[in-house]
Amino acid sequence: MAKGLLLGNGINTRIGIHGLTISEIKERFRYNMYKSAPVLEALFEIILSRDTCNNIIQESESDGIESLAGSLYEYVKKHEQKKWTVNDEIRLQDTVSCIALTSIFYDKKGKIDTSYDAEKLLDISAYDRIFSLNYVEFWDKKQSCIYLHGKIDFDTLENQQNMLLLSSERNKLQAYKEAIKVIEKTNNIELINTSDIVFAPNGIPKEKLICASGIFTSNNLYPADDLFLHRRKELYKRLEDVDELDIFGVSPYGDSSLVNIINQLKSVTIFIYNKSTNKETEDWKKILHCPYKLKDSLEV
Repeated sequence: MAKGLLLGNGINTRIGIHGLTISEIKERFRYNMYKSAPVLEALFEIILSRDTCNNIIQESESDGIESLAGSLYEYVKKHEQKKWTVNDEIRLQDTVSCIALTSIFYDKKGKIDTSYDAEKLLDISAYDRIFSLNYVEFWDKKQSCIYLHGKIDFDTLENQQNMLLLSSERNKLQAYKEAIKVIEKTNNIELINTSDIVFAPNGIPKEKLICASGIFTSNNLYPADDLFLHRRKELYKRLEDVDELDIFGVSPYGDSSLVNIINQLKSVTIFIYNKSTNKETEDWKKILHCPYKLKDSLEV
């Protein structure tokens, strides 16, 4: 029987990666949202002032980045005046992803500090497959991980002050190019392709994201310079390669398609931070229907 390990953001807390706390990412998201205002104006005719950005943050259900992104996503769709098209949906999901990725990986000085305590790493030699929900595992020098939400090549990203990640696909639009010229006056930018990055603002199931569901001919999809057809992705199909799965640092919230796959496995062990007092313990019990064990994260 093949045994796998599934990692979430909790692994970064365990090994001491600095700069990835919820509060720090929240403030960076606020900052990067405002820096991206020229893009949002070019694509959606939405004007984002500092006060508007603060209001968007305050209206978020929580401080998690998916919730913050969901608040921005809903604000744009609510205030967009023209008919909403599939093209608009592609552009908005892409724009929100770029803001989120910048907020995860950069502070004002450049890339976040990714030094970590190697002694606190898990013993991965016990597993046949290592899966990650993160966009990079900073310890994964041998590239042994399978990145279920896509991978960012962190080492090759530019390391400069006031960075903003923007979309290489949207850069095919003249209006987007003009917005970049405005942003470049006060910021450094790097173009990235987000088509393989699975980031879902609250309110959008991951399997419904354009990058996951694919782009196909539609009555509401129109020819455009930044339109590229993409095939549908099977987000968590690789988890079917294992019979047993240990899960570390993963929240039970917000991803029903992942839980559905987990529930098909023969044996699941979930390691939970402060298991005896953590609300996640009871919430995992409610959604698991497979044979499972819940353990404290200190036990691994």
